[in-house]
Amino acid sequence: AAEMKYADARCEVAWCFAKGEGIPKEPELAFQIFTDLSQSDNHAGAICGLGYCYQKGLGVSVVDEKKAVSLYEKSAALGHANAY
Repeated sequence: AAEMKYADARCEVAWCFAKGEGIPKEPELAFQIFTDLSQSDNHAGAICGLGYCYQKGLGVSVVDEKKAVSLYEKSAALGHANAY
């Protein structure tokens, strides 16, 4: 459980970097954190965050809405309530 809370905290920090909430916006860093959490922990919130990055073009070279939808679906399947 402690590891999941750490992952949850890292995911929240990534959202702050993605949106520039309370800290300077750093989309590349947000994308990297979301990617790391998605690969290492299969973290539903981070997978949703990756979808957001692909949808908005944050930290990626091009917007990819199909990839975003796929990631949102995966996040929702893992039980993430905010996957949209």
